[in-house]
This record gives sequence, C-alpha cells and structure tokens, in this order.
Amino acid sequence: HGRAVRGFVHIAVGIFAEAHQPTRGSIMRMGLIIAGIIVAAIGVAAFTGNFNFQSKEKVVEVGPLSASVEKTRTVPQWIGGVAVLVGLGLVVVGATRKS
Repeated sequence: HGRAVRGFVHIAVGIFAEAHQPTRGSIMRMGLIIAGIIVAAIGVAAFTGNFNFQSKEKVVEVGPLSASVEKTRTVPQWIGGVAVLVGLGLVVVGATRKS
C-alpha cells in the first residue's frame, strides 16, 4: 500500500515537472488523469448511494386532467462500480502513457 502511494506520487511529480514546458502528450496525460479522477469520484458517489435523481410518472390521465407522482431514484450500485473502474483505468493510462 505504501509503495503504491509512493509510486503514484512519483508519477504525479514527474507529470507536474513537465508543466513548465507542456507538450501535447503531457497535456493529454493530465487530461486523462483529471478525467479519471472525476469519473472515479462520481462512481464512488453512485456506489455509496449518494447519487439520486428525480423522475415524474403520470399515474392517471382523464381528459384534460392528469395526476403525476414524483419519485426519487438512486443510481444502481453496479453502475457506480463500473464508473470507479473506468476512472481508475483512465488514471492508470494517463500516468503510464509516454509523452
């Protein structure tokens, strides 16, 4: 665990060291890493059940009158798990890609 964190920090420092002379490759690497972190964070929120959305359903419609119900739904946990894996994959690809 400690070695993995040190390895990630070493890669991140190497990427940020390139910032003084950004190349197209280093910008793409940073973009992949940032996108991966964002996707993984959204995935964690969905996986823990903290990502909800509202949906409206029509229950009855009689002539010009209608009744609808608003429901709060949670994104399924498996979608959050997939998003975490995709985000981590983007981070790994961005960190290991050659510039």
